[in-house]
Amino acid sequence: MVEPERKRLPALFDAFGFATEASIHDAGLRHALPIASALAELPLPTTSRQHPERQDLGIKADGASSIRISSERGAKRPANWVRKLNALHAALTPALAAREATLLPGPSPFAPWEQDSVRPTSFTSGLRLDLHFVRESDFGRLHAAVRMVLPLLPALSASTPFRDGRATGLHSARLRACVDLYDRHPERVGAFVPEPVFDPNDHDREVLGPIARAMGSSKRGDSQDPQALNLRSATAHLDQGIISIHGIDAQENAAADMAVIEFTIAVLRALVAGRWSSNYLQRAWSSEDLMSVMLATIRDGSGATIANRDYLFMLGMLKQEQVSVSALLKHLFVELYGELSENARGHVGLIIEHGCLSARMLARAGKRPGTDKIRGICAQLAACRTAGPFS
Repeated sequence: MVEPERKRLPALFDAFGFATEASIHDAGLRHALPIASALAELPLPTTSRQHPERQDLGIKADGASSIRISSERGAKRPANWVRKLNALHAALTPALAAREATLLPGPSPFAPWEQDSVRPTSFTSGLRLDLHFVRESDFGRLHAAVRMVLPLLPALSASTPFRDGRATGLHSARLRACVDLYDRHPERVGAFVPEPVFDPNDHDREVLGPIARAMGSSKRGDSQDPQALNLRSATAHLDQGIISIHGIDAQENAAADMAVIEFTIAVLRALVAGRWSSNYLQRAWSSEDLMSVMLATIRDGSGATIANRDYLFMLGMLKQEQVSVSALLKHLFVELYGELSENARGHVGLIIEHGCLSARMLARAGKRPGTDKIRGICAQLAACRTAGPFS
């Protein structure tokens, strides 16, 4: 009997996947609308010009009042997916208008975020990036690079400064809520930056093993799949050959989402290639040391300061004792400029010049914004879904 031919998996950086979350509100942004299932059932446009029979994107309800838009196949060039995502958003517009509804990127800034389910809203409601690998050695090199880049991602993408209709004092309250889950689920969250494990067997033993044991002794009746219960900022799905990054906040529109993804991939590719530091040195970093940098960017976004000389050295900033994270992003942007699309250059350049999305929102909000002021800012943000960047 001839065995069926196995589908060839994409090699490292040949393809990626993504998912982005949006919350659904009434047009006046006064309450959430539980119409996610209705939106998820709408017929979707064909977005592939070469293969009109193929569906590139999908929509799923993620709770009553939020939807997740995700790639249905491996993507190659992020900029090419802007058109596809815009076509999908255009198809949703009539249904939203008929229901007097609007979409905001990420979780609702007006509602408390539920934190005690199997997959908390704060964990799932960002911009997820899936990176493929085939060989075990690729897993080790990619995981080392992912751990190094995680502290930078809130500075690049933070977009959740509001919660319960108030300013939180944080640039990514979403990620802070994920970190705070440690008190309830220490095995599932860990140090949030995943452990320095670079072999699949070590990953199963050191990351998934403690989760499985904790859930085995739990009386809550949670799912017993430790992989599905992992709440770290990056998770490995070894059976699928994927590392998923959850430390990116959703942006104001498809072009900005894809720009952040493209820039993140470019930095990761350079790290894997050893452009600024060897893979051996990348593997030496503890989760706690990386997390100390990430906590600063979660709190201050693109306004954070990095005072860890060794971390700056790993990213090619030699002999620097302390720099603003915007200066570090600018350094990386200049280094990688020739590898980026015009879309990525434009949006990442805007972030470097004017700050991450949270910083731009807070600049308009002022020091003590009331709920009505926040509603006005979010209305402007919702308009950016089809009208360009929030600036």
